[in-house]
Amino acid sequence: MGLFGEFKDFFFEDVVTVISAKQGRLSIFSVPGFDSLFLDVDFGYVRDFQVNKTANLDEGYLLSALKNVVLSREGSFEFSSLDSEVIDKRLSIPLVTLVLETVRGVDELEAYYDDLPHPETRFILQDGADLHAMAGDDRSYFELGQDLLLKGTNAIELAERSGIPEIHLRYYLYRWNLLGLVQTLRLHKKIGHFGNKGPLIVAPANPVVTNKKSRRVQIPRKGNLGQPVHQQSDSKVKGPFDVTGLNLDDVLDNLAQFIRKS
Repeated sequence: MGLFGEFKDFFFEDVVTVISAKQGRLSIFSVPGFDSLFLDVDFGYVRDFQVNKTANLDEGYLLSALKNVVLSREGSFEFSSLDSEVIDKRLSIPLVTLVLETVRGVDELEAYYDDLPHPETRFILQDGADLHAMAGDDRSYFELGQDLLLKGTNAIELAERSGIPEIHLRYYLYRWNLLGLVQTLRLHKKIGHFGNKGPLIVAPANPVVTNKKSRRVQIPRKGNLGQPVHQQSDSKVKGPFDVTGLNLDDVLDNLAQFIRKS
């Protein structure tokens, strides 16, 4: 039986729960940061994947793509059954582990977003950095741009090199800096509170009401990651003076002062 829908209506975690006991391919389309993601699953395990129809990629690409799915709540999905002999057994990643790592990564991005470096801030490899201490997606991302870090680079250049969304590389540069693996080569002044990329998670002008119980703040967004959606204020427009919290005498005094000034 086929399964399809849009992520504005379904949480990624719920989709994975449904397909965890099945064998087939989960196809994801039109998510900010990539055009397509194909995930071959085999009774609770990820056996192979392709991002933008490119195969044999490091697992870091998969985590990066799935973080975009959870962050943006955009795009569509379709699950279709496949026979066991058709599925390439290149990988053996438990689906539950994949979901936990994806959610953990999203939570960290949201928690540290205000502290992330500007996309144009340049970093260089720290002398004596212990690269052997790195593991997991840290090491995967680092190896993709190690030659650039030797001479100095930024998140924009690393994104162009790797195809990984810029926001994730800003996060890892921040992590590596804290770990003493890289040091700042040249700062770039932020524009406004969030730099020139806008807040990572912002409230929509017209929130979608759902009867689903969210396990975290899930916000439908427009545009690519980092583009702000302008929020309408819920507060009432104040007049020439604010009477909130004042008693009658205070209100009359304020009104008299306003009349005299007019």
